Amino acid sequence: MQETAERRRKIMKIMRRRRSETIQDLAFELGVSERTIRRNIEILSYKEPVYTQQGWYGGVYVQPNVYG
Repeated sequence: MQETAERRRKIMKIMRRRRSETIQDLAFELGVSERTIRRNIEILSYKEPVYTQQGWYGGVYVQPNVYG
């Protein structure tokens, strides 16, 4: 459980800095599956300003006008 919480903190740290990232790159960087990243982003989106977008410009994004 602590490992999951730490991974979610790392995801948010990355997203605050980069503002957008692909599921694949997050999974590679954190050493987990893409499915794990998707689940983590889904949970984070209830409390944090992050969301996923599918398609040509798909990925994980921080909502506009948040974090500067």
